[in-house]
Amino acid sequence: WGAVEHSNMRPEIIKGTVVVLFLLSFSVAVTSFVAARTCYVKPCYEGNGLALLWMVHDSEAFQIVAVSFFCLVHSLLIVYTLFRLAYSKYRFGLVLGSLWVLVILMLLQVVWWGTKARMLEDLDEAVGDGHLYEYSSKCEARNLTECESKSNCLWRGRSCERAMTVQMAHFQKYVAVAVVSSLLALTQFSLATMLHMWHDLFSGEATTTSAYSGTTRYQ
Repeated sequence: WGAVEHSNMRPEIIKGTVVVLFLLSFSVAVTSFVAARTCYVKPCYEGNGLALLWMVHDSEAFQIVAVSFFCLVHSLLIVYTLFRLAYSKYRFGLVLGSLWVLVILMLLQVVWWGTKARMLEDLDEAVGDGHLYEYSSKCEARNLTECESKSNCLWRGRSCERAMTVQMAHFQKYVAVAVVSSLLALTQFSLATMLHMWHDLFSGEATTTSAYSGTTRYQ
């Protein structure tokens, strides 16, 4: 690491890290699209308010998608700010500070989606091979025969109720969002640490070579 500290590899290492940052941000966007509007049970729970508690609703999906797209744009702005514009303490501090904010934000996403995956797993263990039941107008019936003629309805003693199974197929989707978000947070943390340690690369105490313009720019 000490050899890298004073070598000409530092700009390339930073640019390579930003490329990884961009790819991971895109991966978070893809996994969040897949996990959006998924229900914890099949068929989906019905009823105003209750349906939102038993699914990944639109606001949750919008949150992670918006964050992932912001990270995509942010990674491009990092390259533009550091390697295409003249050095400015204000801009450099803005890049560094925004990276630390995104690290915290992505860690919160890890906890949020990891909790969803764990909740689904616990719910499946609690139910076992059975079903979850709810009263539904779609299952109104007066006897067993009438109840069995309706989709996803089971006769339970004196009433016909809607039977639901836990959607463990969505478990991997939630885990994927949490894992990719954790990798993104780790990459952002690494980049922020490198920028903090290699501040002299941009502050005027060192020269940087732009891979885009092909010229050496002295700060």
